[in-house]
Amino acid sequence: IDELYQRYDQAILAGAEGIVVTKKSTLYKMNRYSLKANEVFKIKDDAHIWDGEIIGVEESTLAREGSEKTINELGRSKTSQLQEDRVPSGMAKGFRVRLDDGQTMTVGLNGYDHDARKLLLEEEAKYIGKWIRFKGMQPVKVGGLPRHAIFTIGNFRDDK
Repeated sequence: IDELYQRYDQAILAGAEGIVVTKKSTLYKMNRYSLKANEVFKIKDDAHIWDGEIIGVEESTLAREGSEKTINELGRSKTSQLQEDRVPSGMAKGFRVRLDDGQTMTVGLNGYDHDARKLLLEEEAKYIGKWIRFKGMQPVKVGGLPRHAIFTIGNFRDDK
């Protein structure tokens, strides 16, 4: 374990976003691995913190009845992401936020059940103008947006 974390630290210092460790017997699977297979372990630097002002609540969508479904290489069902194949879900997907540099993005929600997500969407006006603190990965390019951004319930900023 110590050697693993030493290699992780070296990778971060070299500018990588983390490391991937695989069992020697693992075969390459089109750049995808499932958690169930227990063959791959990833360590990524995803604990960077950002602040954002809420400018809206974005609604999630569901696949429209009759929209195309396919099976991916892991054998899982995948529905179309085309806008015409989606319908509103009645639940919040995440907070639309404005960062300090003026850029906007959607930050996903962690710790909210379906009822709480419905309430967030219904009470959107209550959240506009509030500040949140969220975690995510560093942007890929200078001036880019944080990646895989997640807001955990309760991380509102009262001091901004």
